[in-house]
Amino acid sequence: MESELTSVCFISQAFPDNEKAYRGIFIRNLAKRLGENGFRVVVVTPRIFNWSRKREHVGNVEVFRFVFPSGGKLLISYRRIPVFRMILYLFSCAARTCTVMVTHSCQLIHVHWIHPNGIIGVLVKALFRKPLIVHVRGSDFNLFATRDSFFRALTRIILRQADRVLCTSESSRAGLLEAFPRLNRDKFLVTYNSVDASQFHPIPEGEARRMLGIPTGLHFLFVGNLVREKGVLELIDAVRHLPESLRGKATLHIIGSGPLEKDLSVQSDGRLWVYHRAVPHPRIPLYLNAANLLILPSDREGTPNVVLEALSCGTPVLATRVGDIPRLIREGENGFLIDRRNKREQLVEFLRRTLESPEKLIAMKEHMRRNAALRMPWEKYVSVEQIYASLLKGRARA
Repeated sequence: MESELTSVCFISQAFPDNEKAYRGIFIRNLAKRLGENGFRVVVVTPRIFNWSRKREHVGNVEVFRFVFPSGGKLLISYRRIPVFRMILYLFSCAARTCTVMVTHSCQLIHVHWIHPNGIIGVLVKALFRKPLIVHVRGSDFNLFATRDSFFRALTRIILRQADRVLCTSESSRAGLLEAFPRLNRDKFLVTYNSVDASQFHPIPEGEARRMLGIPTGLHFLFVGNLVREKGVLELIDAVRHLPESLRGKATLHIIGSGPLEKDLSVQSDGRLWVYHRAVPHPRIPLYLNAANLLILPSDREGTPNVVLEALSCGTPVLATRVGDIPRLIREGENGFLIDRRNKREQLVEFLRRTLESPEKLIAMKEHMRRNAALRMPWEKYVSVEQIYASLLKGRARA
């Protein structure tokens, strides 16, 4: 039976290797969903840490981690491109990918992030003559795709050779087409990240709070990388600037890791806000269901996975009007939008109004849990399975 499955080779620079790993969680979710829907997914990814397993096999998903001198750091965490490590990465990844393509008879190549894996995808496509899908994840386009003439030329080659270019937001698609206007527009498609519905779905708020030991009352939640661009410092500042009469009427919970975590650990104020550090991903649905509102005041986003997860749980979202967030949030129905300018002032005003009259927020959450259209406003977009089917069908005709 296994030999009858369509085999897909994922090439990704990140894939979770433990329950607390967030980087690449959406790729694991996609691989899991494809495995449940009749595909065999073989993942080629770097072995960042010595304790990471070299090989994993769960259901129809098999993971191969190739060894390279990572220095115990993700490539994206380096401030400057580590040229020597990057060269070894490309050679190691290409060798393992070629081996996987042969041993697993892969029929599709699905590359995640344009750089550095896109060039490997182009090479493997040329060698094995299989369709190539390049999945633009946001950071690769924002940080590298057009940073200089070399990367712009390399990006153009990769996107031209791709049979399909998948974008995680309409804004990313528009940005790519603007940067590379001569490329075939029809092969640029939008498909949102996969959310594991078996984990992210509504459960009783009281039950989630009991499991987490969270008391009654209003609870706000931030989940994300602890970097300035996410707006977490402005959010904390807004909580601190609430009128004295409203303090203590709600608690802000912060979950995540990153450069700001040391500062947050020292400053944590149990009365106004609590820092939980990074928690295992399977517990995130509990926090989302326990919260009255997810707050994500980022300066820049595409389609944030945590927003999709919160909506899937039936939890309203307050977020900045950036990227594809306005396409997901129906103002006053499943969340609220604020502008990038004067974020702190807008946050203070919103929190003040909410704490003075919390009934609207509470009613919104109840309504969302009864209305699937408010929880999953992204279902209209083409699915990865449909894209695979069209490529394989076209190849069969050829």
